[in-house]
Amino acid sequence: MKKMFKMIIAATLVVFSIQPITSLYAINEANDTAKETEIMIEQFQDLGISKETAEKLAEKVNRGETIDSLNPDLESIDPVLTVESDELIYYLFEYPDGSRVKLSITPEIITGTISGGTQTYGTYWQIWNGAKVSASWGIVTASFYADFQRAVGGGQINSVYDKGIIVTGGTFSDDSLYIVRSNATSSLPAQAQLYFTGTAVNGFGMATFYLRLFVPYNGPAYARFSILN
Repeated sequence: MKKMFKMIIAATLVVFSIQPITSLYAINEANDTAKETEIMIEQFQDLGISKETAEKLAEKVNRGETIDSLNPDLESIDPVLTVESDELIYYLFEYPDGSRVKLSITPEIITGTISGGTQTYGTYWQIWNGAKVSASWGIVTASFYADFQRAVGGGQINSVYDKGIIVTGGTFSDDSLYIVRSNATSSLPAQAQLYFTGTAVNGFGMATFYLRLFVPYNGPAYARFSILN
């Protein structure tokens, strides 16, 4: 009888010793989940998502569902914001459930040349007609002609024409030459650009190219060749 009583006491102690440990694991797991959810919400908000939407997205993830920005069926969605400059290409994608993707690309930049044509000078002004804007990168050479003028406190691109693109042993497509901004401001230069996609021989390698002419509010005109691999 005493032996049986000791066994009952021992079994009772074991049960009571397991319960607090099990509860502790459950508490720790709940705390970890809460912390992960908090971090997730902060990361969503870093993308410019409202707190309310961020909380809903976190709940969606915690339920084991896939948010729209990771859904392969929505890969072809168009960006809601596109910013293109000589130094950065930026895209913002927003999906039906409010999730977002920000994509930034830094292009390789090569200094181009401006040559030829006819130049007329004054004390504070210059008119340059038939200027050739050109640059090369590997097997790719691009050029166009421009008529522009500049002065102290003003820059202007009047026309761009006669684009030329050579991809030795390859091809190019989607080419377009146009004036982005005809008149310079105190903060932004006048700008024209030649855009195209180049493909190497047998389709080995593809890149997007921008040959740009800048005529600033003050200072000399310059050219840049940007490559997005």
